[in-house]
Amino acid sequence: RGLAVTPVNPRADAIEGLACAASLAALGLDAAGMRATSVSVVTPPHASAAVLREAARLGIRYVWFQPGSEPPDFAQLAAELSVHVLGNGACILVEGAGLLARSKL
Repeated sequence: RGLAVTPVNPRADAIEGLACAASLAALGLDAAGMRATSVSVVTPPHASAAVLREAARLGIRYVWFQPGSEPPDFAQLAAELSVHVLGNGACILVEGAGLLARSKL
């Protein structure tokens, strides 16, 4: 779809042929790059709150929790961290083309 994607996984070197970063910080982006970055989270709920906190600490302001990855009270935590979140909704991998077509990207 023309969007740059970098998987983040501390236990993998690559996923589906794409080199992984060990953490969001390891993406190596400057502050402007982090602000322009969004994160699609595909982790168990118990790990997802830490991803949200790391994103906020780095200045990433847009996080999309894929179905089943939402931590408890994620909307409240996101509000406290000033991060915009999507959750309890569509899967970008399944519905991405339709969502992108309806968006203003």
